Amino acid sequence: MLHFEGPLQFLVLNAYCYAIGDILPLNPLVMQLPNTVIIFATVILAYLLGKQLHSPRFGYLCSLAFALSPWLGETIRVPWYFNTISCLLHFAVFYFFLLLLREPGRRLPRIAGPLCLALYLFTGMDWPSFLFSFGLFLLLSGRVASVAWNPYNMLPLGAALAQLAWPLALWFTGREQFVKGTMLLYPFFRYGDLAANPDIVERVLRHVLAGWGPQLLLATAGLIIYFVRERGLLTENRIDRGLFDSMCIWFLGAAYGLVTSSTSNTYLYVAAMPTTLLAALCLVRVRNGYLAFIAGLLVVFQVYVTTGGSFSFQVNDDRRVLAAATFLIEQRPDLLAKTKIAFLPRNHAANVGQYARGQNERIVMPKAFPAELRKHSIGSDEKTLMSFVQAYKSDKKIDADWLLLDTELFSKDLSARDFYLRLRDDPNIKWLARFRDGTGSELVLGEVTNGEGTPYAGAPFMDTDRLSATYEKKYDRISFLKHNVQYVDHY
Repeated sequence: MLHFEGPLQFLVLNAYCYAIGDILPLNPLVMQLPNTVIIFATVILAYLLGKQLHSPRFGYLCSLAFALSPWLGETIRVPWYFNTISCLLHFAVFYFFLLLLREPGRRLPRIAGPLCLALYLFTGMDWPSFLFSFGLFLLLSGRVASVAWNPYNMLPLGAALAQLAWPLALWFTGREQFVKGTMLLYPFFRYGDLAANPDIVERVLRHVLAGWGPQLLLATAGLIIYFVRERGLLTENRIDRGLFDSMCIWFLGAAYGLVTSSTSNTYLYVAAMPTTLLAALCLVRVRNGYLAFIAGLLVVFQVYVTTGGSFSFQVNDDRRVLAAATFLIEQRPDLLAKTKIAFLPRNHAANVGQYARGQNERIVMPKAFPAELRKHSIGSDEKTLMSFVQAYKSDKKIDADWLLLDTELFSKDLSARDFYLRLRDDPNIKWLARFRDGTGSELVLGEVTNGEGTPYAGAPFMDTDRLSATYEKKYDRISFLKHNVQYVDHY
């Protein structure tokens, strides 16, 4: 419950890793597979919902509009699942409740609808827009009473009460610092912080317009078509009209929220369902020849967004983290002992500390901290960081037993560059190994000594590919990664 993305994702993620974690390496390909399955199921539900609302052709177009969403190519590749699970449950909840409103006596929707809603309430960070739209749909259908007395409604009611009780429990047990991070309250605090962010224009261009692309135009056209023509034809069908009305409100409300606060293409999932249905409402009037062109355009945008505008699916050959972790595990396990302290600036060096799974203490420093002595949300506590920096600047004392530096820390564009250059050239550091990637960037491992240092340039290069392959073969497994979990920091 402490995960603001909800306990459902936490449980799915851990169950999946434990199920396959000693069979396959937990690499990016393996970790995205659940998203592939979830999206496939969502495409099927989009078809079923579209077929119920309009026709089989409309159902196919709903599947097409969703599957070719520009933001989806990037989202499906991430190693977390709350975005895609939320999309799946968006469609599932509306589909099963649509069936239930039409035929209140059917057993399957009587069970599946409340069950899917309960599951959603344990992962849906977009709950303000979704629940408002869902409630509006039920209200406008004119048949709330037909579903209100379903005994299976106890499932979502229990989930909702749990989400309401959790912040109160944290508050009254003296853990009020966690209240803002609960799924109930986090969406509001996140929205408030981002809505006041001055980089709104850049975020809209990069994370909203690019991620939506032509699909946004199609949905807007569908919105106009609905109010000009379709809504009048549904006068006698309050259920379907109520659903489309709620989609329009959802689309407009989510669009406003995304424009003012989105920081990632993956967050466009919050408007995926209304965008899909409204886009299909436009596409259903387009001839097949033009449909092929539009589909091709959506594919181009999806590839553009997924590849960051390069139109090239390049493999990341940066294997330095795995190589350095293997070196520590196999050649210098003494540095991972409980009595040792490691200085690990973010990001790559800090990642090595996680992958090596040692019992050693870690000082994890945001790379700009030495020059910008301000509190950071990701890293060791400010007191520890300040103590390390001041000890080194005033007394030339390194309060650590070993350290890792990334050559990006020496960049002229980094405000703390001089601090890291001084560490690099310190005569009290014995540089043990260098790990280089395909671009020439390096991770350098050093041990703190008393005047018996080895120059940075004299450290030997390690076989990065061989060491990283060893990690994937021997250590990228649950049986190893669960070692010393109590010593692994969660930043």
